[in-house]
Amino acid sequence: MAKICYYGDDDELHDVQIGPNQPVVFVGRQSTCQIRTAGQSVSRQHARITWQEGRFYLMDLGSSNGTFYLGRRLGAKEAAE
Repeated sequence: MAKICYYGDDDELHDVQIGPNQPVVFVGRQSTCQIRTAGQSVSRQHARITWQEGRFYLMDLGSSNGTFYLGRRLGAKEAAE
């Protein structure tokens, strides 16, 4: 199990758990995303973080502004481990 900590639009620190009980976390503007922002540079469903067999994967979901990992932009539907 891991905890993702982030600052929300309210400038407050939030966290989301990811692991066997919740293996998928979505990032975006949509109300169903676990990590949400109102920022217009973020797509409704921008990226997905997945826990699978003890590893974490980040995938861009075809966002127009892209998702970056370690300074590198992921291609559409490309996952980073």
